[in-house]
Amino acid sequence: MPVAMVASTQERARSRLWRWLATAFTYPAPEQESVLRMKASVLAEAIRGAWPAVVFQLGDLVAASRPVDAALRAREYEAHFGHAQRGPVPLHTTEYGCESGQRARASQAEALADMAAFHAAVGSKRARERVDHIAVHFEFLHVLAERLADAHATGEEDHLLGLQGLRMKYLERHMAGVVPLMLARVATTHGGFAGVARLAQAVLAEELIAAGLSPLPAECRLRPVESLARWPGLSDGAASG
Repeated sequence: MPVAMVASTQERARSRLWRWLATAFTYPAPEQESVLRMKASVLAEAIRGAWPAVVFQLGDLVAASRPVDAALRAREYEAHFGHAQRGPVPLHTTEYGCESGQRARASQAEALADMAAFHAAVGSKRARERVDHIAVHFEFLHVLAERLADAHATGEEDHLLGLQGLRMKYLERHMAGVVPLMLARVATTHGGFAGVARLAQAVLAEELIAAGLSPLPAECRLRPVESLARWPGLSDGAASG
């Protein structure tokens, strides 16, 4: 098989994996868990050649999981991450940071604007979630991998290089710092989301290695809810996780 087609196939497998993780971290809906379980076996076969270590982790996660009613899973989601109000481990990445005062406000506002620009560039955004939600980050990587697969398949070299640069910048700016720390917090919770977080940690680690990046050393603190909710345009979801 030509090198370009191999790269295209690997990008499509990567895209499916990020889409699966994005769905797993959205607010639970009826049949969502059964759909994820059904897709997991197909996904495992798709990524076997690209990320064999992740295949084993995905298999272990599915094997260890048990069918859970959507209402119970929703209560688990709200207890850990919040919904109408922020939970102890929010899934919005800009709610974590080390700055304080005016710098914290500028930092969050700038990060949200920058994320929105990336999503606009590739046409990705989950309408029900704010742009810094972990599911939206994963959705962006899903869509970007699809675009990269198409570029490999058609041989559009300039477009391919542009998309690769876009992924490198997004990973460096918005995924290599707070996301590994946030996923580590989620991995310490109880229930099904802990296993999904550990899988996401492994996938993100592989993605960063492939991009030549390492997780950035940082301290992970929650920003005060009151400082987020006062900002015009940011209150929708700012106090929820």
